[in-house]
Amino acid sequence: MYMVFIGLTEGIEKSLLADMAPSSQKASVYGLHALMVGGALLPASIISGFLWDAFGASAPFWFGGAMGILSASGIWFGLRNT
Repeated sequence: MYMVFIGLTEGIEKSLLADMAPSSQKASVYGLHALMVGGALLPASIISGFLWDAFGASAPFWFGGAMGILSASGIWFGLRNT
């Protein structure tokens, strides 16, 4: 399933970066994006591994779902006031 997620989202992310970045800095923006994604995936993987070992296989998925809902709520409340 992860391959489906990557297939559906990675192209959109790169397209958005290409549209937003100045033409002279596209490579730097792509590199910064890769750095940020990698920097976020490392602690996410460590947390998921800990949750899996401590609470079982379903715990990382519940945690990820809760973080998704929390993030969506934060974005919704943040954009609602603008």
